[in-house]
Amino acid sequence: ITYKTLRSSQETIWGLLLSCGYLKATERKEDWYTLSIVNHEVRRMMDELVEGWFKTDYDDETYHNFIDALVECNEERMQRHLSTLLKDLAGNFDTATEENEKEPENFYHGFVLGIVGSLRNRFYITSNRESGDGRYDIMLEPLDKDRDNGIIIEFKVFNPKEEDSLEGTCRRALEQIELKHYDTELKKHGVPDNKIVKFGIGFKGKNVLVQKFNGTLEPVAPPRKRKTNRQSTKKRRKMS
Repeated sequence: ITYKTLRSSQETIWGLLLSCGYLKATERKEDWYTLSIVNHEVRRMMDELVEGWFKTDYDDETYHNFIDALVECNEERMQRHLSTLLKDLAGNFDTATEENEKEPENFYHGFVLGIVGSLRNRFYITSNRESGDGRYDIMLEPLDKDRDNGIIIEFKVFNPKEEDSLEGTCRRALEQIELKHYDTELKKHGVPDNKIVKFGIGFKGKNVLVQKFNGTLEPVAPPRKRKTNRQSTKKRRKMS
C-alpha cells in the first residue's frame, strides 16, 4: 500500500485498519461489512488522536459552539463556527483537490464526522449506512428521543456544472435526502417526523453554507451559460 493509494481510496484506509487489528467486522450484508473498533483501548487512542487535531490551532470555544449549534439545530451558528474551524484547521488537511476529485466530499465528510464524534454520549452516530433508497453521509439518532432531535447531514461540494451558487449546492444535498428517503431508519427507530432535522452542507474550498430543510425545496437557478468567442464576435458584428 502506497501513500498515494491511501489518499485516493477510502476503502484502502478501512482495509488497512482492519488488517492491522484496529477494526473488526461485525456484520455482513451481501458485499458490505459493518466495521467496529475492536476494544476500549483502541477507541480511547482514536479519541485522543482526533481530539488532538482539534486542539492545536484554534480556540476550544469555537469547537464547542459548533457542537452546541448542531444539537440546537441552529443552521446560522453552525455555518459561522464551521467556517471558522475550516479556515483555522484546513492547513493541517487538504480540501477537495485533484487526489479526491472523484469523491470530493470525502474530506469534508471526515472533517465533520471527527467533530461530532464527541456527541456519542447523546447520539448513536452512524456514517455511510443504508437508509431508504441510498446511503446517507451522517446520521445522529438521539439516545433520549424526548430531549434531542434526530439529525441527518448530507455534504456536497460546489459543482459549477450543476448550480450557480452554494445555495444550489445545499439544495442538491437536501434534495438527495428527500428523494432517497434517508429518514427511513430514524422513523423505524421511533423518531417522529417533527423531531427529524435535515441539513444540507455545501462547500467551496474553505467557504461553507449550511441550510436546514424547511419542508419545501425552493427552485434554484441553473448555472449561467458562458458566451463563446464565436457568439461574442457574432454579436459585435451585428452591432457594427
